[in-house]
Amino acid sequence: MGGPHGRRGRSGPTGRLRWAAGHLLIALAVPAALLTVVGLLCGLGSGDVGGLLALTLPLLPAVWVVTGVTVCAYGLLGRAGAVAVWTGFGLVVALEFGWEIGLVTDAAFRLSPFAHVHYSALADPGPATAAVLTVVAGAFTALGLTALGRRDIG
Repeated sequence: MGGPHGRRGRSGPTGRLRWAAGHLLIALAVPAALLTVVGLLCGLGSGDVGGLLALTLPLLPAVWVVTGVTVCAYGLLGRAGAVAVWTGFGLVVALEFGWEIGLVTDAAFRLSPFAHVHYSALADPGPATAAVLTVVAGAFTALGLTALGRRDIG
């Protein structure tokens, strides 16, 4: 059966990419589940399940971009990437709030991935937008995983 704990194969430390893949799976799946549940519950409460899902689910590719940027920052910068990511996320939130109250221009707000899936007329959260954001998220993720695999942990 492969050892005292029933595992087959070699035992030992988990590789960096396998470790990262486990975290990445959670980081991609949990927002999808949460946005679905929020859309369903709000829709049930309002009687418009389809309409509320149509507002929550288009946000997912923008969330994945933030996830991809996080993986990229960690892969390239290690723990210092956390500072960069939280700073970037704070800027994204500030852009959103600033735009909502009229202190930020449309052009500045478009720097945020969330501007492209926003419920306003500013965005076109159609399939093409979702596809582009998903590709961007994938590119950042791939770059981060590649950097993590090559980085000298020491």
